[in-house]
Amino acid sequence: MTSFRPLGDNEWNYLRLQPPVADNVLMDEIAPGVFECVALEGLPTRTAVNTDTPPNAFRSRDLFAPHPTRPHLWKYLARLDDRLTLVNGEKVLPLPMEGRIRQDRLVQEAAVFGIGRTVPGVIIIRSMEASEMSDALYLEAVWPSVEAANSRAETFSRVPKELVILVSAETQYAKTDKGTFIRAKVYDQFKKDIEKVYHDFENGQLGTLILEVPELEQWLLEQFEEELHVSLDSAGADFYQAGVDSLQSTRMYSHIRKSIDLGGHHASLSKNILYETGNVAGLARYLRALRIGQEGAQEDEIAVMEGLISKYSSFPQHQPSNVSSNRKQVVVSSFIPDFRHRH
Repeated sequence: MTSFRPLGDNEWNYLRLQPPVADNVLMDEIAPGVFECVALEGLPTRTAVNTDTPPNAFRSRDLFAPHPTRPHLWKYLARLDDRLTLVNGEKVLPLPMEGRIRQDRLVQEAAVFGIGRTVPGVIIIRSMEASEMSDALYLEAVWPSVEAANSRAETFSRVPKELVILVSAETQYAKTDKGTFIRAKVYDQFKKDIEKVYHDFENGQLGTLILEVPELEQWLLEQFEEELHVSLDSAGADFYQAGVDSLQSTRMYSHIRKSIDLGGHHASLSKNILYETGNVAGLARYLRALRIGQEGAQEDEIAVMEGLISKYSSFPQHQPSNVSSNRKQVVVSSFIPDFRHRH
């Protein structure tokens, strides 16, 4: 890639891929709008191989964004190593999200966090223009920018509103000579704030709402609609088939903890409870059983699995039989190896 450009070309912040190099370089899209530069086998300057996809290629781990209208122009974003790995192994690329949020005139800096967590969050440092705004008013003002960033990201990379940390415009934070924040030092500086928002998101105040199964089913259907914008046709509708993703599952888990009385058994509520129960009907039964201290909720699941195993573990066995033949001729085939060419 080269930064040279002809007179009159003002796209100074984009690098160029020109022939014959462009013919032997693959820009591989690894996330929406994010491409990794891959040197193919035919590139004369390729000196190493580290992948078979594509064969005999070298993945540079350098990430770029394409020019919106001009082909072969690429803006450098970051190294692939800058990705954040969530607790489930999914990898979040923070640069595109941070860049989109930073476009807001009310934002001075944005830093996505979430290493080893279920979902990512973001630290937003106000611009001086927003220094006098209250936290509540400021969050509502910048939230559309966060939602715009979320709309471009994979579902597991999206930041919920509860995991936004607001920082005053006067706050000093670690920067490089180029003015970009130093990620590790920023995480360390706001470590306590990060721990607090995750604690509140995953735990928070415990719920007091007591409902029996029919009312609980209706309440859950309403919450899926209002909180997650997921419309379920009935209490028996499958969560997975309805498109409920991991972020929505985590949000509903947190919402249930904060709303429903579980009889002091909140610690027993699994973060994967939506996937474990399958639908609203199963979830309502489980939550009611948990509140009254019954162990039958999990036992029912085990019983179902045992029933399936019993039902589908019986296979028709082959019954040998005596076959008689009146034929007087039998063909016997044999293989005799040829060792004449062995040394």
